[in-house]
Amino acid sequence: MKLQLDVQRPESAKDDWATQFERRIRDVASRAVAHIKRGDSVSVLTNGAGSVRADRNAGADPVLRFLALVEAVPAPASLPAVPAAAPISGTTTTRGGAAPEPPAGVA
Repeated sequence: MKLQLDVQRPESAKDDWATQFERRIRDVASRAVAHIKRGDSVSVLTNGAGSVRADRNAGADPVLRFLALVEAVPAPASLPAVPAAAPISGTTTTRGGAAPEPPAGVA
């Protein structure tokens, strides 16, 4: 079972964001413990503070310790859109990038 936790605090976050963040941590902890008790393997994944995995053999301690120490991180600033470069004259592109060069002697 994979459980996601968003740890990125947006710049526009209001005062109650921290309260909601703590509530999400408690929710993930509760779900993780319930799944581990059922015998499921659990992974808690974050979008900036790492991840942890636990199962019935390891118990819930690794997950609970990870969640107790996880902290919010600032969300990355959005980058301005960069216009796509115009293709170089005489070449074609494929999904993977520029088309391969033709073998020597082939036009």
